[in-house]
Amino acid sequence: MDAFGTYYNTMEYTYGMSSSRKAKIFALLGDVSGKRILDVGCAGGYFGEEVKKKGDCEFIGIDISEKSVAEAKTKIDGAFVVDIQSEKTNFPNDHFDAIIFSEVIEHLLFPEKALEELKRIMKKDGVLIITTPNLLVFSNRVRMLFGKFEYKDFTYFERGHIHFFTVASLRKLLKEEGFMIDATDNLIHPKVPVWLGNIFPNLFAYQAIVRVKKIS
Repeated sequence: MDAFGTYYNTMEYTYGMSSSRKAKIFALLGDVSGKRILDVGCAGGYFGEEVKKKGDCEFIGIDISEKSVAEAKTKIDGAFVVDIQSEKTNFPNDHFDAIIFSEVIEHLLFPEKALEELKRIMKKDGVLIITTPNLLVFSNRVRMLFGKFEYKDFTYFERGHIHFFTVASLRKLLKEEGFMIDATDNLIHPKVPVWLGNIFPNLFAYQAIVRVKKIS
């Protein structure tokens, strides 16, 4: 097991998902009935369990953590240990109708490799939903202006975050990797009007949320 696997297998806390992020992912997924869905970084399968209540779908998860996968197997249709940035999955080409890639890309040293594999296994008309913290939200800019940068748990600067993104840099990466953005529904900082945050997402969105399709 490499350093990534060791780290995530020895973590003492469990990843969760805020109700606001969850609602936006549900909206971007739409009707899940009859769909084959993959959750990358499925943790214990809690989100997949909720998705399956929304409609009769096949929900599969992958995660680097063996203990998370073991738990997920009790809640969803299947779960497998995969390090998406360095391993090929065993899924065939054009296999999934939808792939959820939520709060994972910032944990990867090689996000391009992960996107390449996800592009291979999603259907030609499938969708990929990505969420990641926006490093340059105005509150972070203020902190860094005053020299405040400290790794903590459950923040922008979580210890496992090794690849920081902005709304702009995420868009650029996706374009370079052969994806086009189909829909955007960012989480806007609660102290900013949503309309203003939508105009200036790189400044006021604290979490980038996009749905993409592959160009070819």
